[in-house]
Amino acid sequence: MALLPNKLIADRLELRAFSLTYFEDAFEAVKESLPEVQRWLWWAQEPLDESSYRDFVRIQSENFANDVEWRYFIFDRSAGNLVGGGSIDLMKSGVRRSANIGYWIRTSCVGRNFATRTAQILTDAAFSFLPEISSVEIDMDVANIASARIPEKLGYAFMGEVDKAVRAPGHTGRGFVWTMIRSDWRGSEFTSTEKR
Repeated sequence: MALLPNKLIADRLELRAFSLTYFEDAFEAVKESLPEVQRWLWWAQEPLDESSYRDFVRIQSENFANDVEWRYFIFDRSAGNLVGGGSIDLMKSGVRRSANIGYWIRTSCVGRNFATRTAQILTDAAFSFLPEISSVEIDMDVANIASARIPEKLGYAFMGEVDKAVRAPGHTGRGFVWTMIRSDWRGSEFTSTEKR
């Protein structure tokens, strides 16, 4: 059984672990958002077709079950549609252990606070289900201004700029890093969680 629940529900959003069950909805969201996701996200680089994305979802579903990393599809509970994706992965630097979270929202759903709420839910999940971590980080390329607004809204501390690998066309080679330490987080806000 995975360390994290396969469902995280908090008011209007439901995060569901990657599964081929949701493949068609997910691929539709990715196709709609392709210019944006390809600009920023390593996994969306070409070739991105049904076959390659199906393989990605299958592998990430296995990674979730094996606690390698945890990727979720994001659903708007009121509309019932898939609105994006999010992830949690563990990082280790010396004796310090932390988690990194990421998120993307489909183009037609931008501007509805989904990214901020998703980052909040993922932060809650990391601190709630990974007791060995001391902090959660969010990083993004310095050119990704929209993404950089989110950790600040949630009270993350800005740690500065770092060199960052160029893995997508929008990357500049420099990134922002934001950190939340466990003692500063407000606590879990789930209305429900569900294990596999």
